[in-house]
Amino acid sequence: MSAVKFIREQMIVTRKYTQGLLLSVPDERWLEIPAGGVSNLAWQGGHIAVAAYRLGLGRIRDPHPGDEAILPARFVDLYGKGTNPSTDPSQNETPDRIRTALEAVQRQVLSESQYWSDEELETECLLPHPIFSKKIDSLWWYVRHEAIHAGQIGLIRRMLGYDPAW
Repeated sequence: MSAVKFIREQMIVTRKYTQGLLLSVPDERWLEIPAGGVSNLAWQGGHIAVAAYRLGLGRIRDPHPGDEAILPARFVDLYGKGTNPSTDPSQNETPDRIRTALEAVQRQVLSESQYWSDEELETECLLPHPIFSKKIDSLWWYVRHEAIHAGQIGLIRRMLGYDPAW
């Protein structure tokens, strides 16, 4: 099995887990930052969408005209690197828009990546990253990064009073 095919399968499995965690909390609780916590579900979901775009598309290929429809620029302003979670509805997208962006980005990455070869992905990323330089590693970090945030989502769920997901 090619590396890109295996990574694509891992993207799907990881997203299924993340979706399950996010869907297990009602929308009206997505902005809550639990006592002793530092984040909320809106920021976590929005941040995963931004990172997935950058790791799965932005470091792999040049921007395309339709990219704004996949991930609106506002997401980067609200949930990109260096941003902070907010409980203010005006400083967040709705849970539905966050879920839509998560799915749109992943759908685009999966669609485009079916045409990428392992050899092509051994080349340098278009945008630098502090811990890797090759496109294949950007895709690996896509999966790892989302799994890290899925763990944070799981902790937020527990702090909000929900039973463990497992």
